Amino acid sequence: MKQIKKLASLLLAAVLAMTLLAGCGGRGGNVSTAVTEQSLLKYINEARAEADKGLSPVKNDSKLANAAAKLLDAYAQTEMVKTYYGTGYKLTKDQVKNILNTATGKNQEVVGFSEDPSQYEHCFLVAPSERDYSASGNFYLRRRANKVVNSADYYDYGGTFRDFGDSWAVLASDMKVGIAFREIKGERFALVVYDVTNPEKTTTP
Repeated sequence: MKQIKKLASLLLAAVLAMTLLAGCGGRGGNVSTAVTEQSLLKYINEARAEADKGLSPVKNDSKLANAAAKLLDAYAQTEMVKTYYGTGYKLTKDQVKNILNTATGKNQEVVGFSEDPSQYEHCFLVAPSERDYSASGNFYLRRRANKVVNSADYYDYGGTFRDFGDSWAVLASDMKVGIAFREIKGERFALVVYDVTNPEKTTTP
């Protein structure tokens, strides 16, 4: 009888544990989502809709996607570097700008993920990329494109979709987006290139 009660208790504990895991996604209510073209576009377009500003949904623009792919190709030709924030790949700002301008046939400024594109009439924003402020203005590709955590917490462990587009680009009224993927030395990366136009700006600083 004692063995039956013990077995029943163990089964109940197992059921409760499974219920808790199912309810919280194994990480405090956050469920991991694969980084794909569809999931990135869903994040971007849901953010544009939720802003309630009459912003139109966007698609993966073929010319910009090709530009993003060429940028990933260029990163793949470099050696992995170590930085304070982890390992990744490095291109100078001039390299990034030349690749994007050549691939799109445009001549415009390029900014990194955390920079504000609204200061320019036209510019490309590259995400996820981290800038340093050396003379060359290097662009670092560090964020891998495996899964992200669905969370409202900007700093959640494992990264969120915000790594692939902050509000400055995602909520721009006149914006196109190009998404590309590539494996570099056995690791999967995604790159999103935003082409942002600010009609209210008449000159580029």
